[in-house]
Amino acid sequence: MDHVALFNELVKVIKVVGGEGVQATSKDDNLTDIGLDSLDIVMLHMYVSELYGLDDEAAKNIPIDTVEAAFVYAEEHSTRKPKSIEEAMRDVQ
Repeated sequence: MDHVALFNELVKVIKVVGGEGVQATSKDDNLTDIGLDSLDIVMLHMYVSELYGLDDEAAKNIPIDTVEAAFVYAEEHSTRKPKSIEEAMRDVQ
């Protein structure tokens, strides 16, 4: 799955107001450098944890550095994986 595309879709939900300019262009983009604040990162953790079925301990340890690091970690500790971005976003909304 394209982690950057999934991240960008999640950001649209997370940053309902003022998020127009927040978008990852690379899997190596740093979460704070592209405009996520601490609350946005907490919400991203919640959505990623839910989408990938992470237990509480794994959810606490999602890396907050790059887009790819967060999703690779989630996939490594997942109990389920969304089959598509569309499926993931249906689960989020």
